Amino acid sequence: MNIMRRILFVTLILCVLVSCSRHEKIAFTGEAQGTYYAITYFDKEGRNFQPEIDSLLREFDQVASMWVENSMLSRVNREDSTVKAERNLYQDF
Repeated sequence: MNIMRRILFVTLILCVLVSCSRHEKIAFTGEAQGTYYAITYFDKEGRNFQPEIDSLLREFDQVASMWVENSMLSRVNREDSTVKAERNLYQDF
């Protein structure tokens, strides 16, 4: 039984070491929609997708933010007669 425990322990340690060495932990925070967000993920290639995510969130804010004065939603709420339904308003993000 003692040998079985040693084998299990060594196997567990090796699994942890192998899994940690293959993936890089990526973490970042930002602001969107009047609040904060935090994203954490693991990537084999160590890629940081924060610029792409921030770009999507800025685009969304321009359409549907209550905190961006010139967003489409803010303009609709002010009954701005010049607002036209942009493609982003009804397009899947």
